[in-house]
This record gives sequence, C-alpha cells and structure tokens, in this order.
Amino acid sequence: MAGTGTIKIYNVGDGKDFISNLPDEILHHILSLLPAKDAVGTSILARRWKSLWIDLSAFNFDRPTNQLFHLVHRLLKRSSRTAIRLRIAMDGSGVTVDRAKFQCFLYAAELDKVQELNISLDLKSNPFILPITFSSASLNSLCLELKCVLYIPSWGFSGLKTLMISLVTFANDNSLRRPLSECIFLRKLVLHGCDWKNIEEISVVMPTLRELSITFSRFHAHYLVNSKVKIDAENLLSFSCRGCLTFEFVLVNLTSIVNAYIDFKSGFPSNYLYTAAHEIKLLSGLHRVESLSLTIDTLEVCIIYHLLLPLILCSLVFKLHFSSASQE
Repeated sequence: MAGTGTIKIYNVGDGKDFISNLPDEILHHILSLLPAKDAVGTSILARRWKSLWIDLSAFNFDRPTNQLFHLVHRLLKRSSRTAIRLRIAMDGSGVTVDRAKFQCFLYAAELDKVQELNISLDLKSNPFILPITFSSASLNSLCLELKCVLYIPSWGFSGLKTLMISLVTFANDNSLRRPLSECIFLRKLVLHGCDWKNIEEISVVMPTLRELSITFSRFHAHYLVNSKVKIDAENLLSFSCRGCLTFEFVLVNLTSIVNAYIDFKSGFPSNYLYTAAHEIKLLSGLHRVESLSLTIDTLEVCIIYHLLLPLILCSLVFKLHFSSASQE
C-alpha cells in the first residue's frame, strides 16, 4: 500500500537474461548512452558482452583524468567503427588539464574514424595553439568548449557541417576568420559566450549556412563597442542572437530566413538610445522573416524612447512572438 515504504520485487522472465539476447544494434545503442568506463566495464558481465564495446559508435568520457588522452588514442585505434561520436568533458571535474598531454592527443588522435567530436576542457585561460595536424576530412560535427586563449594557425576541417565554439578567447582575427572562411559546407554555426577582445570585426559569409546562433556574454560585450558583425548567408533559415548589444549588425542577403529569435539586453544602461539604434537596424534587416520571437528585454530600450518598431510590426513578418524570459 502507498505510504508503507514496502518494496516489492517481481521475478520477470524466471531469471532469464533477456538483455543479452537483444540484437547487437540495440545493445550498442544502450552502451553508447553510458560513460565510456561503464560501457567498457560491461565486458566482464558475460562472454556475450566481452567485445561489444569495441564496436560502439559513441564514446562519452565525462570527468576523466589526464590519463584519458592516451586511452582514447588506443581506443580509437582498436575500434572497428569508422563513424564514431566522441565526447571528452573535463570541465567542472576539478582536474587540471595537462596541456602537453592534450596537445599530444590532438597530434596523434585517429580522427579519420571520428564523425562527431565534442571537447570540453578548462585550460585555465592559458594560450593554446591548435596543432596543424589536428585535422580530418571525415569529421562532420565539431564542438570546442575551451576556456583558453585559442590560436588557430591552420584549419583542417573543411568538410564540417556543424561547428560549435564556446567560451573561447580568440587570439587574433585569423583564429576566428580561418574556421569561418574555410568551412565551405557548413550548415550550422554556434558561437557561445566567446571573448572578443582581440577581434576587430566578426564576419560570417557562408552561402551554405542554414542555422546560426550567437550568444554574446555581458562580461565581454564592451570589447565590441563600435565594432561590426556582418552576416551574409543567403540560404540561412534560422537565426538566434542573445546578449548585450554594443555593436552594429550588418545583415546581407538574408532572403530565405524563416525563424528568428532575438534576446538583447542593454550593454549601456545609461545610453539606451545607443543600443536602440543598433537594435532597430538589426530588426529592420530581418523584415522578411516568417516568424520573429522577441523578448521583453529586447523591446524595453525602444519602448523607453517611444520607438515601437513600426517597421517590424508593419513589415512582411507573418508571426510575431513576445516572451518575458530568455530561452535556454
């Protein structure tokens, strides 16, 4: 009965091991949801499980030690798969990343087998140079969350379709320009919470791009004062932008855009008019969007100055949404 605290145990299947009788494809999917050490640990359960992990298509190293870089290299070399999803996350683990071991891993990693790569590390804001040998023609998706000053002397991922860069301080213009100009097949681009103090201009010119999301941290917004963010993407379908608006947006050829989400907060509370001017220019460049979502914060500056964006309200926007809270 409810509230008695009694736990009943039912014997289903007369104690038979039904899981081991599942097809390999289903077992591989189950194991791919586990941290890598747990997935490999299942090899001791029974003979049926001994080599299952070798054929996994996804490995998740969550909060590992610095020894993992050598282990990942061995694992990739041994795996029979050629389309692996690999995630390495040490951020928040309390482990200080050994930059030398990480550098060696990137030099030696057998990335030709990896289709999706997600690396999340805290390098304690130290400068880090992406190795020239860190490249792959087969990689489709790359996610880099590196708390460091990042140098990108070359870019060997021209075949990428998805690129996500978070919490990075770009060392110079080239460190941003290279990945944005050499990913000629890119369809999705996410720039989240990056530090722009070494960047004079952000230019996203990509005819293949379908989805673009940019989040500007309020802690770094002042670095972009009087700067320009140019977006030229004639086939862009979805656009999302969040943060403090302290710069000018230049939108070019956004004729195919379907959905847009804008969440801006003033970077200069004492100068709302400065922010409002940039905000109106951005929104006027989105006048052909089919569905536009704006937060109340986005409209607050314009409302104060009685600028209720008649251009937007009377334009070709088919659906206009307002929300009181930011989307996560």
